[in-house]
Amino acid sequence: MKKERKVIHVHVKDRDKHYYFGSIRAIYDVFDSVEIGLMYQSLINYYADNNVDVYENSKCTIRRGALITTPTRRGQKKS
Repeated sequence: MKKERKVIHVHVKDRDKHYYFGSIRAIYDVFDSVEIGLMYQSLINYYADNNVDVYENSKCTIRRGALITTPTRRGQKKS
């Protein structure tokens, strides 16, 4: 079975820039809570308490999703 990989998309509104992360924690390695408008634990709690994949405030939009990839045969022995 193929493991699903997640991606976190962050749109910073005042810069009108888009960023992609592999985890919520990684967002806070690049931005501080003032730039995002939300503390790390508050974002974790938001996603845990609500059955949604989008968070939005006046500073940013954060979306969680699955990364779609093409299966590869690298590393497999040829028959």
